[in-house]
Amino acid sequence: MSDRAVPHVVLTVEACDVELASDSLFQRGARAIEERSVGDLVELWAVVDGGPAKESSASADSGLWNERTELVEPSSTGEWRAFARPITIDGRALIVPEWCAMPDTDNVDIVVTIDPGDSFGLGDHPTTQLACSAVLRHVSPGSHVLDMGCGSGVLSILAVRCGAERVLAIDRSPDAVAVTQHNVERNGAKSSVVVHHGNTVTAGELFDVVVANMLAPALVDLSERLVAATKPGGILILSGLIDRQRERVASVYTSLGTAIFDDGEQDGWASLSLLKPE
Repeated sequence: MSDRAVPHVVLTVEACDVELASDSLFQRGARAIEERSVGDLVELWAVVDGGPAKESSASADSGLWNERTELVEPSSTGEWRAFARPITIDGRALIVPEWCAMPDTDNVDIVVTIDPGDSFGLGDHPTTQLACSAVLRHVSPGSHVLDMGCGSGVLSILAVRCGAERVLAIDRSPDAVAVTQHNVERNGAKSSVVVHHGNTVTAGELFDVVVANMLAPALVDLSERLVAATKPGGILILSGLIDRQRERVASVYTSLGTAIFDDGEQDGWASLSLLKPE
């Protein structure tokens, strides 16, 4: 084992607990999660910002699932790339992995090339596809957009392709910030996208569209900040919800004065689009 080996947190869970355990890992700072079937059980492999030993001791779910740390050679962490494929969103946009051959683009209006690194947001996960679809519907020319939890930057770049004048992309992971910056430059969107590290915006700064592709606990924790950042008459797009979490998250945001006017569902995941009244 080389000194470049990457430590991974590995949770062994029953199939019925995959969503809950994945949620826990993402909230602990996981940048991506790989699922591996082991008999009747599932192993979730993740790189966690801050280090697995530190996060394991701090986890609120300690003892709920079997957990261990494994060292993985860098050469094996990118094997999934061989299976990545371009994704078409609503027949309008094409999300292409940077290392894949460019397919025929005659029948789409928008093309975005993405290298997610270790971040979340290649375009193939249902939550990303739902968020992309909502961005295509609700971002219009001249919009100012906040992409909270930008991951790979795919939503920020897509917003620019939809005509957004300015996009603020924010992520708490330094790696995600670097990946987003790379993808923004690769797609020629540097002049329209500002990338920041953190999870807050300047007090009083307002956006026509706020998009957050996160899991439910993060969406609830950030609810007041996200609503405050949405201008009156603006749109708030939420994705990353497991179907059964939809009502709970919706009630939090409607209690803050927003109203649901659009939603989506794919493979057990859901998205919500809400309007902040004038």
